[in-house]
Amino acid sequence: DDHIILASPASITNPLLLANPIDGGTDGSGGGDSLTVLSAGTTWTVITATSGTISNASTTPPRGFTDIENVINTGSGTLDYSTVLGAVTVNLDRTRGFTTIIGNNNGVTVPLGNDSTLLGSNNPTTWTIYGTNSGEVTWPTLTTPITFSAFNNLTGNLNTDTFVFAAHPTLPNTTGLITGLIQGGAGPGLNTVCGLNGDNDWSITAANTVNLNPGITDTATNYTTFQEIQLLRGG
Repeated sequence: DDHIILASPASITNPLLLANPIDGGTDGSGGGDSLTVLSAGTTWTVITATSGTISNASTTPPRGFTDIENVINTGSGTLDYSTVLGAVTVNLDRTRGFTTIIGNNNGVTVPLGNDSTLLGSNNPTTWTIYGTNSGEVTWPTLTTPITFSAFNNLTGNLNTDTFVFAAHPTLPNTTGLITGLIQGGAGPGLNTVCGLNGDNDWSITAANTVNLNPGITDTATNYTTFQEIQLLRGG
């Protein structure tokens, strides 16, 4: 496996390098090739599961990359899958250093087949959901929470996961909703769902499985479905 580091914005925009994309090549056995950019304010636009472009304020045109399984950014960075068609899975343990991650299913205007899953880190993780398929995720060792949007599925990992429904911090009359599935993950800890601070409609359908309507009037279409959840808490 290859580990490629771009040490500065100049290494992204270097005209001697722009003609060809950064190519991770054939995978070895160590978990895939990685690309690290040591530059804040970088936007990664993903085109396929392992390829896309990187850019910052001075990059014209963007720098391409291909055959990269692990993407790492320092400082603030945006990872954008919004133009990818089909299923997208983003593992937070393999996409480090980003403060914003965008999927391809916003729950409103969705191309046929688009399905985005955000897979949590192997840390005690708190997911705060305050919009349709959007919110933020954090854990104790993470310096800055990660803002996510357009992910219709959230999946915990091998540690404990807490999913909190909340009012949007800036948009009035906006609360959390995940249009796909939330899974607590298969770890040994207890996974928790916390309802909105208000009226919530809970429907327990099987062991560790629940539907939640977090204070939304149209209960027929605005349920969020959970699996692998052991604890329920009202708002």
